[in-house]
Amino acid sequence: MVSAAAANHRWSVAELELLKVVWHDAHPLELPKLFPSRTHSALWNRAYRMGLRRRRWGNYLRLGTMPLPASASRLSRDKAYILGVLIGDGSLFHRELSLTTIDLDFAQSFRNCVSRCYGVKARIFTETRERYRQGYAYRVRIKRLKVAEDLRRYFPDGGCETFTWSIPPDVQTASNTIKGAFLGGYFDSEGSPSRSQLTASSVNLPGLRQIMTLLGGLGIKSTAYHHDDKRRASGTGRLFILDISRTTDLRGFKKLVGFTIKRKRDALRRLCSRAPRLYGPDVIKEVREHYKISGSSLKTAKAFGLNGRMIRSWVHDLVGVFSNYRNRLDIKPAGA
Repeated sequence: MVSAAAANHRWSVAELELLKVVWHDAHPLELPKLFPSRTHSALWNRAYRMGLRRRRWGNYLRLGTMPLPASASRLSRDKAYILGVLIGDGSLFHRELSLTTIDLDFAQSFRNCVSRCYGVKARIFTETRERYRQGYAYRVRIKRLKVAEDLRRYFPDGGCETFTWSIPPDVQTASNTIKGAFLGGYFDSEGSPSRSQLTASSVNLPGLRQIMTLLGGLGIKSTAYHHDDKRRASGTGRLFILDISRTTDLRGFKKLVGFTIKRKRDALRRLCSRAPRLYGPDVIKEVREHYKISGSSLKTAKAFGLNGRMIRSWVHDLVGVFSNYRNRLDIKPAGA
């Protein structure tokens, strides 16, 4: 007498016919979805008995050349986020892509986007990094040749290297949803919200101008200036800072772009919750009078509780044009 468990384990005629049809065309990771009651090894053994085991998926897995799902060819929000990370903290090589970060939620978000876009599972490793304050970092590493080739086709000019990256043309002409996802990946990597503004730094000025243009297309105004600090500029002596400081622009950034990293998301929420300040001619006159007496923009900023850069923009004609203010006016979005 056959038990109930053994009877349920038998393959039905409908399952066998379906396996014949989909075995050579379906993606290996999609097969268990078509047969929810069967394990991957059970599907493999049954196909072997039926003489269907001709595609050596084991070799595909070992060589990293496993075919991608059909949906992986289109530019989705997940892929746009991955592209944004790659021009920031991510790395793209011949047959792999990786991300190293101190934020676990950032690593999880990157891993989940790769999984949803390409159907590839990836693990998060912990690596010892002495230069980080916490002493370790999280690393996501995906070794798939087809995945790397698909992402590399979006960077036809110079790839996504630190000094030469540029925004993919497909992203520049995409919808606002795709642009927001791309900027989300970039600012998760490079964005730094402080008490008064949101900044992002780069040594690549043409790329930063493209970011300003992309933000402007979403109705978010940004400015940029160069910061002469050789210690932070990777030996080039030129580090460029993108700055978003207006409350209305920060709220627009929060709505259309946002962060996936909790600590940055909380800092952005505090920035957006502040009340916008309106300064009339009387306030500006008092600031200028105080600056004439003190001779220091830092002392004046502390006295009025304002940002030092704002003070310098009001009094620059008294002492000459300040370097950051001058450079801010010189740097404009791409195509401006």
